Amino acid sequence: MTMTAAQLILIVLTLGATAAILLSESHHQRRAARLVVGLAGLIYGRRRLEFQGELAMLQETTDDSGLSYAAGVFVAATVERVATRRPLAVDNVSKTLGTTKAVDSISLSVPGGTITALVGSNGAGKSTLINLITGIHRPDHGEIRFGGFTPDRGGNRNEIALVRHDVDLLTTMTVAENLSISPQPGRHWLISARSEHLQATRALQRIGATIDTRARISELSRGDRCLVSIARAVQTGCRLLVLDEPSTSLTDPGVARLVVAMDHLRREGVSIVFASHCLDHVFQVADRVAVLRDGRLVHEQAIAETDPAEVIRHIVGSDERIEPAG
Repeated sequence: MTMTAAQLILIVLTLGATAAILLSESHHQRRAARLVVGLAGLIYGRRRLEFQGELAMLQETTDDSGLSYAAGVFVAATVERVATRRPLAVDNVSKTLGTTKAVDSISLSVPGGTITALVGSNGAGKSTLINLITGIHRPDHGEIRFGGFTPDRGGNRNEIALVRHDVDLLTTMTVAENLSISPQPGRHWLISARSEHLQATRALQRIGATIDTRARISELSRGDRCLVSIARAVQTGCRLLVLDEPSTSLTDPGVARLVVAMDHLRREGVSIVFASHCLDHVFQVADRVAVLRDGRLVHEQAIAETDPAEVIRHIVGSDERIEPAG
């Protein structure tokens, strides 16, 4: 992980202030240390709400074990904030399922902090490629690397998250409860209901979503359920978010909120790969588009340099103008 001098100074200040909070017996020194922590948070201003939440935990906790937990959460979050943007590299990957070569010699690069859309008709290989990227399947040939590891070896398991269109949430539980059971880095096994809702609100705020954290999942629209799943992925510390047909069955407002969430994460440096049959969605949010046909990558281009008609021609392999299938 590469850091600038300013980022290194920020971490040193944060660690020093945290130690002062834990060790100082002077009320005024403890308040001054909290101020330093707060200023460090404002310096890295993209996540002010999270820093405010962590400061609230530090200010409200009085026992040493609670302070240690709150400080640990803060330091872990600070280190995560200065993580560099990590590219995804798919190098000459192939995968055969049964007698079908579902993915055939695909090479694809996704720069850190960018969004790449995978498009193609049914059977083009989108879902299989997604399963390879997320480590569900292993390639028969070639290599996939993210953050210096291959996904199937678990070295960066929490950094890669998959959200499918058939959202996997516990519908009888609340939003906060669903988010609280995710494996969050630095998370203590015991947490109060108030902190549970605070952390859920922070996770949703990170993706620009406003959802009642006390609502049951069964009460939410399909679009809001998708946002909760994305927020849950964010809580695991993911740096690569993979979405499989996220806009399926969403209304126009639902797609608009999804676009906002993806844009928030892109600005945080999260890499995103998503499969979609909706070219309107692709052209709203993607930086690049990759067209798959019969298991092969047949076209890849920056969104700014192409248009829907050209993408459709590559999808169908002709000049026939039809809407692409999922």
